[in-house]
Amino acid sequence: SKFGWSERTKQPIESRPSYMHTLAQTANYVITINSNKRMLLDRLLENKFDQGFFGLFRDEDVPIGFEVYRISNKATGDLEYVGNFKCGNGSPCTLWHLANCFESDDGRKLFIDGSVSIVPLDRKWHEVKTEDHELQRFTIDLDSGKATSEVLLGRTSTEGFEFPGINPRFHMHRNEFIFALGNPLAETNCSVVKLNTATGESARLAGLRANESPMEPLFLPRPGAAEGDELDGVLLVEAIDMDTGSSDLLFVEPREFTVTARVPAPVGANFGLHSTWIDPELLPSQISKF
Repeated sequence: SKFGWSERTKQPIESRPSYMHTLAQTANYVITINSNKRMLLDRLLENKFDQGFFGLFRDEDVPIGFEVYRISNKATGDLEYVGNFKCGNGSPCTLWHLANCFESDDGRKLFIDGSVSIVPLDRKWHEVKTEDHELQRFTIDLDSGKATSEVLLGRTSTEGFEFPGINPRFHMHRNEFIFALGNPLAETNCSVVKLNTATGESARLAGLRANESPMEPLFLPRPGAAEGDELDGVLLVEAIDMDTGSSDLLFVEPREFTVTARVPAPVGANFGLHSTWIDPELLPSQISKF
């Protein structure tokens, strides 16, 4: 867009860049995701970073949208633009983290499962201390040119859901089970959830201690796992003792969804987004917390 300095606060929503946290890929398509968070161009141009990076954006009353590209050459990664698909139902939202993306059997519908947040439109980012997250599925119909959404696991008055993951052998293939955090990053009442997308049934992890806060679950398939058995493996969960700051690695049996073993970690892991990366050279010193 081109505009004069005096017009920096008057740009239409459609011309303001959207915040994009992730992108999706199926076997034959790449999808970029345009959220309802749109850049405040005046704050960017005036170098107003007092509210941090996200203070440059505001939630607007526009639908989430998907820019779809066909992978025309898988050897070179060349892409061919297909079109823009705006979601025709549901509330304006931001798609944060993906569980899975896959195609229908005939390749004419694309499915994106992930966690979304919905923020009241009358609140600015810096006024929002927490966001309610839920798991949704977006369906992109290449023939009709439309996109729709459905709730897989809805937020409640006491619990939202984030950081979803699946058995990685089912990436880009239709799957049934999603593992996610309930009340993510909460110091109390945080849980790990297993969702059956086929039935809508969900379960909470058994075996967490009262003072533990779990981090993102990671599914590890069993070597030589039976083909098509989505739960043949172990779920790894980092759990932090909020009283002592120590960490355990939990081994979870995914069918019964219970903790079967725990191993104390040599370092106290960070409580926060995406955990902590530790320099291997520092491991022998067994540093505590960042």
